[in-house]
Amino acid sequence: MEEPRSWLGLSARAWVSAAVAIGLLAWLTDFLIDQGPKKVDLSPISEGLTGEQWQIAHEIDDIEKRYREWPTDKLPPTGIEDDLARAIRWQEQLLAANPRAGKEQTMRLDRLQTARDTVLAQRQWDRVLALELTLKNDPTTESRIERLEELLKLRQTINRSRAEPRYKNLVRETDLDRELERLQVVPLREEADALATKAKEAADGKDWIAALQHYTRAREIMEEINRQYARSKFADLALRNRLFNQETSLQGAREAAEITLLITGGDAAANDRPEIAAEYFTQAMSLQKKLNKQWPLSRFVSTNRLDQLEVKRQTVSSNLLIAQMLEQDRELTESLTARQTWVSKQKLAELQAMALQLAENFPRSQNSDQGLGRKYAYLISLGDQLRQIQDGIYDQLVPLAGRAGQMLLRDEVSQELYTAIMKFNPSREPATQQAVESVSLEDATEFCRRLGWILGQAVRLPSREVMQSALNDRGAVDPAKSDTRDAYLNLVGGVSEWLAAEPSDSEAEIFTGETGGDLTVRRKDTRSRAIGFRVLLESGNVSRSD
Repeated sequence: MEEPRSWLGLSARAWVSAAVAIGLLAWLTDFLIDQGPKKVDLSPISEGLTGEQWQIAHEIDDIEKRYREWPTDKLPPTGIEDDLARAIRWQEQLLAANPRAGKEQTMRLDRLQTARDTVLAQRQWDRVLALELTLKNDPTTESRIERLEELLKLRQTINRSRAEPRYKNLVRETDLDRELERLQVVPLREEADALATKAKEAADGKDWIAALQHYTRAREIMEEINRQYARSKFADLALRNRLFNQETSLQGAREAAEITLLITGGDAAANDRPEIAAEYFTQAMSLQKKLNKQWPLSRFVSTNRLDQLEVKRQTVSSNLLIAQMLEQDRELTESLTARQTWVSKQKLAELQAMALQLAENFPRSQNSDQGLGRKYAYLISLGDQLRQIQDGIYDQLVPLAGRAGQMLLRDEVSQELYTAIMKFNPSREPATQQAVESVSLEDATEFCRRLGWILGQAVRLPSREVMQSALNDRGAVDPAKSDTRDAYLNLVGGVSEWLAAEPSDSEAEIFTGETGGDLTVRRKDTRSRAIGFRVLLESGNVSRSD
């Protein structure tokens, strides 16, 4: 049975199918239209805005619309970045005033910030390209560093902004940073190495101040490298530490140089300007103490130098007192030579006080008192014996013929005289009137020194020529048969006698007493009961007594 037909010859079923199809097509069309590209909603925040805020929202719309309508291949119009910045501030204020604003308004703020930073990048882009081209064609280091710094700064500014990605290049920024670092740090490291070499050369030449300056500057440069370019291969903490140690060891170099100058000046003034010299040494000591305290690790720290300076100070400070002592000693010698014992005793008391002052105030002086203190103590210890010994000696001195100013002891030094002078008797066969024996050359020399102090004149052992002259002039006199005071006794037949010798010699000649005139040589430290001595007075200028 055929399906019934309706309007236009179509069956009811066909019309229903067509209607459904048309409805589906309409729905699909509407759906596709709804899902297709939409116009960006630039409408402002609509809820809760005051009239003024509505006006601001419209201005933001206008600014963003004007920016988007400008062709992307052309520079934006002048002042658009300022407008965008103003729009950003307004949008931030609107968002703050309306917490219920949706995501769309937050996205608008992001778009505005991106637009602004993109405009700024566009403004800088020609300079970026120009610098890139210049760096490619100009290898000059000095100008290259300057251009690298500018280009790197521009790249960093753009890369860290919210500009569109097409203007950013992080890889290029890293390359620029590395090249700039290399160009900046290489000269610094070369300078540091050169300064370290100069410092060592200066130190080898003992130019301590220059060495300190070079080490200090080299250390400062290495600290800058280690701080600013810590990741580079030129950073070197170990080198910095070595430079610091060298610098530390040379701290105080200027003070040390000044100390040296003060010492030199003090030494130059020591002889005739002791007060000035003492002041120089005092200043040098003060500087050395400061140096020792302030830079304990310095190579110039020295307690030994302090000791030496104290010795120098005391030495020059004692000069004046010693000069006064020597002048008083000269007067003492004159009074002893003149046999003015009362005057001598007064001088001795004054001189002994000065010697004690020297010992107490300047114990480390290198200016010894030349035996003066010992001399005064000895002479004072003699008391009244001083006059007796003088009288006894002068009674026994006989002038040497043809030798003006020389007088030889008539007889050998007796045990009695030796004991009076030396305070002991070394003789193995004691007999006060017999010749002293068992004395070394040193004993005899010390006897001469002390007797010289007593007489105020030079006393020494006779030489071979003196003894021979005495032998030839007076002959050998037998004391048992002679009563003349002008004759020498026991030149022959007495004990052998020590003769004068050089201090550096280990041996000395002995005038043989058995035969007279013969000589033998013995060690200076020889002590024999057959060896004694007699003495020679050099000046022979015997004055009156008081």
